[in-house]
Amino acid sequence: MDINRLKDTCRILKGNTEPPQIPAPPITMPKPIPKPSDEPETIEIGRIHTENILNFTDIWTDVIEVDDVEAQFKDSDYDSLPVFMDDNHLYNLGFFYVKINPRCSPLEFLGLLVMIPFERLQTLAWRVSRTPP
Repeated sequence: MDINRLKDTCRILKGNTEPPQIPAPPITMPKPIPKPSDEPETIEIGRIHTENILNFTDIWTDVIEVDDVEAQFKDSDYDSLPVFMDDNHLYNLGFFYVKINPRCSPLEFLGLLVMIPFERLQTLAWRVSRTPP
């Protein structure tokens, strides 16, 4: 506490002086939020990054048609499709299944994904799914 302020308060309580004029603390104005630019952001994905992710998916994954998975399930001893999918590392992506090799390195995969902006992954996933075997 400031000693001068304490003395002034004591004088006021005694009635000896009028209260000193203490300036109000400054009001801090919030910083304005920057407006998004009207110009679209240009995002470039290096050719090497695209080739790396395509090669990685070619090595560690297989794309399987829905009809093929259903036929394999019917021919198997499994009673439940989710258990069949889990045991065979299959993931249903709607129009096709992806089989992932369980020895696939998640760190290597994430390291490749870091190089590609998230907005562009959907386009790349579509391209991978359309690559002929």
